[in-house]
Amino acid sequence: MSVVGTRCRVQGVSVSVSVLTLTAISLERYYAIVHPLRLRATPGRTRVTILAIWLVSAVLMVPELLLAVVGNPQRDFSGNPRRSGGRTMSLQSYSAVSNVILLII
Repeated sequence: MSVVGTRCRVQGVSVSVSVLTLTAISLERYYAIVHPLRLRATPGRTRVTILAIWLVSAVLMVPELLLAVVGNPQRDFSGNPRRSGGRTMSLQSYSAVSNVILLII
């Protein structure tokens, strides 16, 4: 796998992690303001939250990892013309749905 291919795959996970981290920070601030004495942020709870964010992000990006084509989309790696198949349409559909979900979050 090339450096470009690795970068493209890591980029989706990092975007998802960023969105979910900001969501977790917002929820923690909300609970700190609305219920100041109930929920305390402990180091253990913080570690579990960070681990959950990374796991959810990795799971959300598995389809993109499996469906993504890096390189010239019109040609395969040997230079032969690529047949248009459902794979690129599946990736586009998945990308659209995942972007809407992350936008809603």
